[in-house]
Amino acid sequence: MSACCDGPFRVRVLRPAEPGIVRVVVPGPMGGDGPPGASAQGNRSETAIQAAVALGGHKVVRGTPEGAVYASAAILSDLGTVIGVTTGAAAADADVAVVSSGAIDEPSWAWLPGPVWLGLDGDLTQTPPAGAFV
Repeated sequence: MSACCDGPFRVRVLRPAEPGIVRVVVPGPMGGDGPPGASAQGNRSETAIQAAVALGGHKVVRGTPEGAVYASAAILSDLGTVIGVTTGAAAADADVAVVSSGAIDEPSWAWLPGPVWLGLDGDLTQTPPAGAFV
């Protein structure tokens, strides 16, 4: 047994997907390095991800098996699936740079102090979207 799993460790029990089935998750050994294209600059994490459709810059995206697509606060199934904000545009099937954490500087933004939310179709907004998740 490797050193990562000796002795006491945290166990997380997930809510069963089917009645009578309980999944227990325990930490395993540390994985290898991340994929090429991933970088961390200070507190910023940026990764190159394939775009499933043509994407604009500075838009919120979520991951799908086909690649990145716009996330939208109007689509409840997008809740919890956001992977980050694009830093530039990309054609379908091309790589797009996505910042998943840290600061993004964009001269065209003029945010006021306060929260910024996911709006519709990947847009960022300071007005909480009505009739959508926040």
